[in-house]
Amino acid sequence: MVKPSYFLGNKGQLSLYVAFAGFLFLALGLSWVYLKDQRAFGGLNLPFLSFLQPTKTIDTRNWKEFKVDQNLRVYYPPDWLVVEGQYISQYSFTPGKHSNDIYNAISGQVITTQIQTSYANEDWFNRVYNAKKEDIIINEYQPNDQSLSKFTTVESVKTLKGDEFVVFKNLKFPNNLYAYLLLPGPQIYIFTLGNYDQTGQDYFHQIISTAKAN
Repeated sequence: MVKPSYFLGNKGQLSLYVAFAGFLFLALGLSWVYLKDQRAFGGLNLPFLSFLQPTKTIDTRNWKEFKVDQNLRVYYPPDWLVVEGQYISQYSFTPGKHSNDIYNAISGQVITTQIQTSYANEDWFNRVYNAKKEDIIINEYQPNDQSLSKFTTVESVKTLKGDEFVVFKNLKFPNNLYAYLLLPGPQIYIFTLGNYDQTGQDYFHQIISTAKAN
């Protein structure tokens, strides 16, 4: 004779399986909604789901050349603009005119002065490049100087040529995004992305990744 406890045990296991399947289905459903439209979560950032997001790739084969200076060039989308020979921008704008409009304007220049007091420029670059994402980066030699900017690293990557560059934020200027590009020498360039949105941030990465030294 089969004991009643046998059926109760099987019933309990079945309930557990059903509950687990329901939880898994709900989790997958919420993950799908999040990846399709992060705004459904109020813009909440969920880093543990980032591995599910496909890597964004942009075809750069028909991009145009932009000379940052006589020693460096990058490439930009053919439907973007060059303003005064100094900026690449997705939308037209007037340099020096302040506005809340989205321009996705990018400029770059070589750094010829010391970036941070008490740091060699390459050491400061490495400090920002090697920082964990969203960690607050300060000048450790002047930690109490409130006049100095604080930074956070967005991503540390390499150009198509293998040169390191790091995208970061200066917390004093939330409407801008910045990047250091380290070239042999060492020589460091700084790029600025002004009044940007997510599209601008994606292209900022891609444009700098095309950088080629002469």
